[in-house]
Parts: sequence; C-alpha cells; structure tokens
Amino acid sequence: MITDYLLDFLPAYIEFTMAFVLSCSIIGESINKHKIAFLIGIINASMGTIMYLLPIEISIYYIIYDSINILSLAYIFKMPIINVIKVYVLISLLSISIELLQLPFWALFFTNLYDGFVAYAGTTLSLLITLILYRFVPLNKFYDLIKNRSITFWMIISNTFLICFGIILFARINKNDIFSHYILILVVLLLLLFINGEVYLNYRKKLEQQKILATYEENLSIVDSLIEKISVRQHDYHNDLQAIQSLGFLHTDYESLKNALVETTGHYILNRTQETLLKLNLHLFAGFLVSKVRQAESQSKKLDITIDNFNLVTTITEYELIEHVGILIDNAMEATPQGESIYAVVSSSQGTISFKIKNPGPKISAELLKSIFEKGHTTKKKDSRPHGIGLYKLNKYVKEHNGRLVVKNEFINNTTYLCFELII
Repeated sequence: MITDYLLDFLPAYIEFTMAFVLSCSIIGESINKHKIAFLIGIINASMGTIMYLLPIEISIYYIIYDSINILSLAYIFKMPIINVIKVYVLISLLSISIELLQLPFWALFFTNLYDGFVAYAGTTLSLLITLILYRFVPLNKFYDLIKNRSITFWMIISNTFLICFGIILFARINKNDIFSHYILILVVLLLLLFINGEVYLNYRKKLEQQKILATYEENLSIVDSLIEKISVRQHDYHNDLQAIQSLGFLHTDYESLKNALVETTGHYILNRTQETLLKLNLHLFAGFLVSKVRQAESQSKKLDITIDNFNLVTTITEYELIEHVGILIDNAMEATPQGESIYAVVSSSQGTISFKIKNPGPKISAELLKSIFEKGHTTKKKDSRPHGIGLYKLNKYVKEHNGRLVVKNEFINNTTYLCFELII
C-alpha cells in the first residue's frame, strides 16, 4: 500500500508543479515569489494519491482533484476565482498538448504508457518542457486574453480543452490501444485546429471592421458638421463684404483705413485651419485632424497643421493612417505644456505620405535615440497608465511596411523641439 502510494505520489506532485510553473509564466510572476506553492503541492499530491487509490469513479476523482488545484492556485496567487479557473483551463490545455506530443515517441518502445517507467519519464520530460516554456516563451501574453470576455475566444479555448482532455482520458482508460488510434486522433486535432483557426480569424476580422466603422462614424460626423458650418457661413459673406466696403466711407486716411482692414479681415479669417483641412482628398483623415485640433484647444494648447499637398497617396488604408498618426499626435500633446504650440506638416509624394510633428521636448542624446523605440520606454510622467507601447508598435509596423520613422531635434525661437516624421 505504501509502495503504491509513493509510486503515484511523484507523478502527481510533478503535475502540480507543472501547473504552478505554467501559472507563473502566464500571470507573469516569478516562481521564487511563491515558494509556498511547493509545500502546497505536497499536500495536494498526497490528497490526490489517496483519492486515486480509493475506489472512486474516475470522473468524480478528476472533478475533486481539479477543484482542489484551482482553490490552491487561488490561494497562492491571491486572484479572483474566475480568473484562476481561466488560467487553469489554459495550463491544462498546455499540459495536455505536451502530453499528446510525447505519446507517439513512448508508444514506439512501450505498450503501457501510463504506468512504471513511462509515467515517471513522461512527467519528468513534461516538467522540463514546462521550465523551458517558463524561461523562454512569453506566455504572459495569454493573460490579456484571459481577461478577454469574448464568447468566441472562450468557445475556442473550451472546445479545444474538452477534446484534448477526452483524448487523454481515452488514452488512460485504454492504455494498450492508444497507438492504433493515433492517426484518427491526429486527424481530429488537425480538424480542430483548422475550425478554430477559421473562427479566430473571422473574429479578428469582425473586431477590425468594428474599429474601422467606429472610426468612420466618429470622424465623418466631424466633417459633416464642418460642411454644414461652412454652408451657413456662405450666407454671411454678403454682409461681411458690405462691412469691408463701408470701411472706405468711415476711414478717409490711409493709416486708419489700413488698421481697420487688418482688424476686420483678421476677425473673418481667424483660425481657418478646420476649413482648410476639408480640402484633403482623404475625408476621414481630415475629420480626424480636425478632432485633434479641437482636442488641443480644449487642453489650452495649439495644434498648428500645415498642408503641403492636399492630394494624399499611400499604400496603407485610411484607418491605419489615422491609427499611426494618432500615436504621434497623442504623444506630442501629452508632452506639451499648456499654452505651448505643436507644429505638424502633412505632405505626399511618390506614392507615400509624410507626416511631421514637432513639440517642445528634450535634446536627443545617443542613448535616447537608441532606446526611444524600445518597448516600455517613455519620456512622459510616470503614472498608473501604461506607457512606452505606441512608438514601439508604430516603429515595428513601419518597418514591416517598408516605411520610415525619423526622430530628430529642431529649434524654433531658441526652443528645442522633438520632431518625429512618419513616411509611409
């Protein structure tokens, strides 16, 4: 009895250790931070082994044992139980995948795949693979997906887990018959991969379409309101011309007439940037720029946009252009104090768009130039919000599309400006 207990305890303890290591990797925490897990693993493996030796239905055994593991991980990581369940589904899927990959190898040399030497060697090899994943694979990217409430994503995870779990359960019940069904199992897994891949691609496509539609609705409404505003102003032009004409009767000397003309026409042509942007051939992009001019004004800042070429041509979509230019404008506005100006220039030539933006900023050193596009680097004030992602993503995208992202210093009125130029 004691021998049976010890023989079953070691694989159970290794399996819990694998679950703990994979959880650390997904959550993004160090193993050393939760050393108590190794003690909890001894307790869990002991309880699991005792239950396994008792005459308990296998399905009941797995339900109880998995519930104990989930509660233990919730205690170790101090996480909400729903997030732990999601993590546990993912680590179970990873563990099952590691086990399935080994089955053909062990089946070549052994007929009994879940007892004796194979049980110890297989779980030890699985633990080694798990440690490699922890050390070299960024599984923490899955954590963002764990918090994703998308039904589509969790449908993919759930059906994959259930099918893989069913395969493993079949292998453990029919220990001597698994290899003869391996081709069928492989076909099922490939079919599962194809179906879920298609579902996921359609899901991502739908999300992208929703984002594009939201961008159109937001920015085209701005263009429509500007067009309506200009139409209303057309009716006022006659009165404006009459007011200018009357200045000649009111001011008979040159100096007073000049001052009156400057003051009156200055009032009429003041801040015509928004109307000028409507001349751009990319109306969605024009609406976006208008929204950013208004945003700057609401923050007591000035965004001065110069258009060198109203016929913009680029190989990327208008939505992508807005997304990338938005990163540069948002960064510039965050870095600019109230009362200061930001200068932007839009031009186009040889099938590419050039967007240049300047804001008061630090002098570029060799160290800053080297690190400014690295993930996590930021020149903004540290706060609770994530920084250092936008420029990293933008630079990566630009390289993939044979564009250029240039950073340099320019000096305006003895003030140092940080200048970014996007050419794509």
